[in-house]
Amino acid sequence: MKSLFTSCSVGGFLWISSFMPAMAQVSVAPTAPADTTHKFENPVGVPSVVKAPWYKGKLVRASIVPAVMIGYGVYTFNGGGFYTNQQANRDIHKLFPTYRTRLDDFLIFAPYLELGAVALAGVESRDDRLNTGLVILKSELIMLTSVFAIKNLSRETRPDGSDNLSFPSGHTAQAFLAASIVHTEFRDKSQWYGIGPTPWLPVLPHCA
Repeated sequence: MKSLFTSCSVGGFLWISSFMPAMAQVSVAPTAPADTTHKFENPVGVPSVVKAPWYKGKLVRASIVPAVMIGYGVYTFNGGGFYTNQQANRDIHKLFPTYRTRLDDFLIFAPYLELGAVALAGVESRDDRLNTGLVILKSELIMLTSVFAIKNLSRETRPDGSDNLSFPSGHTAQAFLAASIVHTEFRDKSQWYGIGPTPWLPVLPHCA
């Protein structure tokens, strides 16, 4: 009996020992360090965004028409173009020899009146009241500085001959600035907020 027990013990030990080499050979593969040298590559083949040339940018497209119109306006200073400033001045005085008005002095601020009325009506603007006021203040300073600097450089005579600060029109610059601010603040609500004050803007240079 004792010998049988010993034989079974030895056999069991030998059977268990037969699995030990296989278990000892199983090893965990070492973790490779993160590859940071290729992290910006595109391994899945997703096409990257191709940057458009500078001349196809939004700023260039938006500047073409103003640049052409400003360039033509400068060209008409000394009698150039098919209809010069001098001819326009002569025709205006011929058609309206005694016409005088100060309506343009008030119309240029009409967009700001609209801005205040819409805000009082509870329509939320793009910026809060404080930032809207700061935008208006900074924009007015930039506009006035640039307009009067160009006026003193161009020295264009007014149609009534009162001085040589006719170009560019400060009334037109003021009105379009105010209308642009209204459009920017409320364009997400409705485009009509920006369109409302603009139809009469082209007449301002003729009122001034």
